[in-house]
Amino acid sequence: MEVAGAHSADSLNSVLDVLRSGGCSPELVRYNRHEDGTRFDMSLVAKIASDTDLQKLTEDIYRVTGVSDVLWG
Repeated sequence: MEVAGAHSADSLNSVLDVLRSGGCSPELVRYNRHEDGTRFDMSLVAKIASDTDLQKLTEDIYRVTGVSDVLWG
């Protein structure tokens, strides 16, 4: 999955916490803070339980301060 948005001090940990609390086992593949320091993007692999509500999980990730894009793939 890919997540991007406005950078904050806890962007990475907040997204990981949401995934863990949603029943996922996330593994960070890449975290990039853009040169101007205001934006970030990350790639993750997340093992998801079969009963996970992806719609709710996606909405919860969007609630993380600064997150503007969530792409599952």
